Amino acid sequence: MTSDAPSSGFASEASEAVQGLIGAVVGRVGVSRSHGLVLDFGRPIRRADEGSRQRGEQRLTTHNADWRLDLGSGTLVGSGDDVDFAQASGKELVGSVVFQIGVDLRSLEASIAFGASTLRIFPSCYKPSGWRNDDAQDPLPYWRLWLPSGETIAVGPGMVDSRGGPW
Repeated sequence: MTSDAPSSGFASEASEAVQGLIGAVVGRVGVSRSHGLVLDFGRPIRRADEGSRQRGEQRLTTHNADWRLDLGSGTLVGSGDDVDFAQASGKELVGSVVFQIGVDLRSLEASIAFGASTLRIFPSCYKPSGWRNDDAQDPLPYWRLWLPSGETIAVGPGMVDSRGGPW
């Protein structure tokens, strides 16, 4: 990604997509062994192409990014914490309602406010352990949003939507 700000097409599509999370309820929180965060919003659904696994109507995942869950009094948990601790602490968000979202269009940092807590996502340059793809044409996104329509939006290097087009 260049140092230039993303295009205005990105700005409008990204803004519209993430703003669709306002009012959504967190149904499930997960933390992977590589410290990626998974937030499922809305009722559990099963997509035909995913077998018996369920996910929320909308899903936000972090990939090549650090994250931190802040409370009014300080930080509760972050991507650098022990995975089991992060998994248990992240459950604090279950049942929370999204009431505000911000995305910095220059850095692609995101903040999601849930009343008394705020999730912050910070793009980073590391590759999670176990990540083997060194293909510069297929960079890992910072974070990804699955929409109710089944489309996905990947935010980060080589930003594309699920139709394969650039933003």
